[in-house]
Amino acid sequence: MKKILLLTSLLTLCTAMTCDDDTDDVFYLKYNQQEFDQQRTLWEKSNHQNYSYKLYYFSSATGPQTSTIEVENGMFVSSDNQGAYPYSIDDIFKRIEDDVQNSLKNKPSEIYGVTMDIKYNQQYHYPEKVYYTVAYKTDVVGGGYYDLTVTDFQLK
Repeated sequence: MKKILLLTSLLTLCTAMTCDDDTDDVFYLKYNQQEFDQQRTLWEKSNHQNYSYKLYYFSSATGPQTSTIEVENGMFVSSDNQGAYPYSIDDIFKRIEDDVQNSLKNKPSEIYGVTMDIKYNQQYHYPEKVYYTVAYKTDVVGGGYYDLTVTDFQLK
């Protein structure tokens, strides 16, 4: 019995020693690149150039913002909120891509994980709901996150 207890204690000690705080090197990315690429390709193939939508955006840097966006000939035309960004559906795709790439570049430094959760519109394939958050190794006031929602999408 003493041998089993000693062996169990030794095994537990060895396991604990191999699990010392290597969590600084652990990085996760919760993001479906394949689905993103497929939906973006479908959006681009549809070639919608004239549309409007309502954009709801919330982050620690901006607080809540709601804008009505108008796009003509593929270009941003107007918004009832001049500080609104992104301006077009293409800009939303670009923003997602840039945020994921920037997170990957920063992974060895301050962050240990990134979540980019996207719900796509089934008919037109644009990002309908985006939830982005960054998990930091230390406490960061505000942190990196945003919620972005597209509603009332209408072709013109």
